[in-house]
Amino acid sequence: MVAHLTVMLMAVVTAVVNATLLDPALPGGWWGVVDLSQHHVIPLSVVASWATLGPAVEVPRARLGLVLVVPLAWFVFVLVRGLVTDSYPYDFIDVAENGWPRVLGIVAVIVVFMFALGSEAAAIDSRRHAV
Repeated sequence: MVAHLTVMLMAVVTAVVNATLLDPALPGGWWGVVDLSQHHVIPLSVVASWATLGPAVEVPRARLGLVLVVPLAWFVFVLVRGLVTDSYPYDFIDVAENGWPRVLGIVAVIVVFMFALGSEAAAIDSRRHAV
């Protein structure tokens, strides 16, 4: 199912982006609990669920691009909103600070990484369903 694969990929990419582009140090207090959950526990739980249970329905290769719809829509929303408000949720996509070429390059790397992970996950799912 495309939605299941999209959720898993978004969780994994969130963890990778947190570890590579954001400050991986956990903040204190309740925000530390939220950060730990969002960037570590949830991604690991989603991958563990997929690894043990797998999706109920195989994602055909022709529909694999659909996993990028929600992440791309999020990037477009954040970038347009940032142009209007001059406020971005993360420094690495702050156009005023980094410029369009760098931001679009980072977004492109994230999207390609997500698609590559999705392709591999779909291939693994396909082999599971073939058995």
